[in-house]
Amino acid sequence: MNCPRNDGAWLCLALGLAALANASGMFVTILEPDSALYATIAKTMVERHDFVNLFSAGQDWLDKPHLPFWLSAISFSIFGFSAWAYRLPALLLVFVAAFYTYLFARILYDRRIALVAAIIFLSALHIIVVRPKTS
Repeated sequence: MNCPRNDGAWLCLALGLAALANASGMFVTILEPDSALYATIAKTMVERHDFVNLFSAGQDWLDKPHLPFWLSAISFSIFGFSAWAYRLPALLLVFVAAFYTYLFARILYDRRIALVAAIIFLSALHIIVVRPKTS
């Protein structure tokens, strides 16, 4: 998404800040209970070399679809087991969704409105939660 001069530098700045807000939680500890459970399931997929069955604590896990676990497991396979590797697929998909929001709005409206739509999307969809550590 390029930012032409007539759209204003502040829209590009806001878009960049919204992207940074989403990326801000990449290196934060994985939160209990859900994120840690899902990361463990993806880690188990990699360790067992079984990308078909989902296991948690040695038992079948049938509550969620496989795609998020597959993406996390692939990321773990490439980058190793870490919090940022677990979050990377979700962050990349958020950026892809913001790009397609921009493209969709660009078809219907002008570039300025499309940038605003992408900013609204990125600022409303901060899926990486940042929580201070407690001792």
